[in-house]
Amino acid sequence: MKLTSDRWAKLIENLKTINEELKAIVFMTRQVSFCVHIGNEYYVTLNSPWRYVNISQYVFVSLCIRGLPTGDSISFTLDEWTHFVALLPTIYERPAFHCENDVVKRMSFG
Repeated sequence: MKLTSDRWAKLIENLKTINEELKAIVFMTRQVSFCVHIGNEYYVTLNSPWRYVNISQYVFVSLCIRGLPTGDSISFTLDEWTHFVALLPTIYERPAFHCENDVVKRMSFG
């Protein structure tokens, strides 16, 4: 799976909400059925009681109300997602990182 700079920006833009929904799953404070569009046919989904963050491409068939996931996806376990989020500041500090999206340029992880 490849995230374009625009999809990456939307993922980062929604990071706080994704983490809040994941906390609701972990602490069982409420049922979660979360889905956020990050570009083209790509969505981030979280659903109780599973402790996974899924990023998947969906295809929508005209007669189908709900999209069908394609094989183009990645799922993070709770530990993997926590590690990924912890690495974000390091990713942005690296001189090799380049992104033309203004939203990503303005992000702060401190």
